Amino acid sequence: LELVSFACKRRLNDAMNRFGDHPALSFARARASALLGFTNAVLDDVARAVYFSRQAPFYVEAVASMAFVDEVRPALARACREVIDRQRSSSGAEG
Repeated sequence: LELVSFACKRRLNDAMNRFGDHPALSFARARASALLGFTNAVLDDVARAVYFSRQAPFYVEAVASMAFVDEVRPALARACREVIDRQRSSSGAEG
Protein backbone atom coordinates (compact mmCIF):
# COMPACT_ATOMS: atom_id res chain seq x y z
CA LEU A 1 0.00 0.00 0.00
CA GLU A 2 2.79 2.41 0.86
CA LEU A 3 4.63 1.79 -2.41
CA VAL A 4 1.46 2.31 -4.41
CA SER A 5 0.62 5.46 -2.44
CA PHE A 6 4.09 6.94 -2.94
CA ALA A 7 3.93 6.12 -6.66
CA CYS A 8 0.50 7.71 -6.84
CA LYS A 9 1.75 10.87 -5.12
CA ARG A 10 4.68 11.04 -7.55
CA ARG A 11 2.34 10.77 -10.54
CA LEU A 12 0.00 13.36 -9.07
CA ASN A 13 2.95 15.72 -8.54
CA ASP A 14 3.92 15.19 -12.19
CA ALA A 15 0.35 15.95 -13.25
CA MET A 16 0.30 19.10 -11.13
CA ASN A 17 3.56 20.23 -12.68
CA ARG A 18 2.09 19.61 -16.12
CA PHE A 19 -1.47 20.87 -15.68
CA GLY A 20 -1.12 23.35 -12.83
CA ASP A 21 -2.99 23.62 -9.58
CA HIS A 22 -6.19 21.70 -10.19
CA PRO A 23 -8.41 21.04 -7.15
CA ALA A 24 -9.11 17.42 -8.09
CA LEU A 25 -5.38 16.68 -8.24
CA SER A 26 -4.83 18.27 -4.83
CA PHE A 27 -7.74 16.31 -3.38
CA ALA A 28 -6.42 13.04 -4.80
CA ARG A 29 -2.94 13.78 -3.46
CA ALA A 30 -4.51 14.43 -0.05
CA ARG A 31 -6.05 10.97 -0.19
CA ALA A 32 -2.70 9.40 -1.01
CA SER A 33 -1.09 11.31 1.85
CA ALA A 34 -3.83 10.11 4.19
CA LEU A 35 -3.04 6.51 3.33
CA LEU A 36 0.57 7.20 4.31
CA GLY A 37 -0.36 8.99 7.53
CA PHE A 38 0.96 12.40 6.43
CA THR A 39 -1.57 14.55 8.27
CA ASN A 40 0.02 17.92 7.50
CA ALA A 41 0.29 17.08 3.80
CA VAL A 42 -3.39 16.07 3.82
CA LEU A 43 -4.37 19.40 5.35
CA ASP A 44 -2.18 21.37 2.94
CA ASP A 45 -3.69 19.59 -0.05
CA VAL A 46 -7.33 19.85 1.00
CA ALA A 47 -6.79 23.56 1.69
CA ARG A 48 -5.32 23.89 -1.82
CA ALA A 49 -8.33 22.05 -3.25
CA VAL A 50 -10.70 24.48 -1.54
CA TYR A 51 -8.68 27.48 -2.68
CA PHE A 52 -8.15 26.45 -6.31
CA SER A 53 -11.76 25.30 -6.69
CA ARG A 54 -12.82 28.82 -5.69
CA GLN A 55 -14.60 27.31 -2.71
CA ALA A 56 -16.66 24.80 -4.66
CA PRO A 57 -19.26 23.15 -2.42
CA PHE A 58 -17.86 19.63 -2.96
CA TYR A 59 -14.44 20.50 -1.55
CA VAL A 60 -15.66 22.87 1.16
CA GLU A 61 -18.17 20.36 2.51
CA ALA A 62 -15.64 17.52 2.36
CA VAL A 63 -13.12 19.50 4.40
CA ALA A 64 -15.76 20.70 6.87
CA SER A 65 -16.84 17.10 7.48
CA MET A 66 -13.30 15.96 8.43
CA ALA A 67 -13.31 15.90 12.23
CA PHE A 68 -9.54 16.11 12.59
CA VAL A 69 -9.45 19.43 10.69
CA ASP A 70 -11.20 21.07 13.67
CA GLU A 71 -8.45 19.80 15.96
CA VAL A 72 -5.39 20.43 13.81
CA ARG A 73 -6.36 23.45 11.68
CA PRO A 74 -9.36 25.12 13.30
CA ALA A 75 -9.03 28.21 11.08
CA LEU A 76 -9.49 26.06 7.95
CA ALA A 77 -12.50 24.30 9.44
CA ARG A 78 -14.04 27.60 10.51
CA ALA A 79 -13.46 29.15 7.08
CA CYS A 80 -15.13 26.18 5.38
CA ARG A 81 -18.14 26.36 7.71
CA GLU A 82 -18.46 30.08 7.01
CA VAL A 83 -18.43 29.41 3.26
CA ILE A 84 -21.10 26.73 3.68
CA ASP A 85 -23.26 29.09 5.73
CA ARG A 86 -22.80 31.86 3.17
CA GLN A 87 -23.63 29.51 0.26
CA ARG A 88 -26.76 28.25 2.04
CA SER A 89 -27.97 31.73 2.92
CA SER A 90 -27.42 33.00 -0.63
CA SER A 91 -29.22 30.01 -2.15
CA GLY A 92 -32.08 30.44 0.33
CA ALA A 93 -32.40 34.13 -0.57
CA GLU A 94 -32.80 33.26 -4.25
CA GLY A 95 -35.56 30.72 -3.71
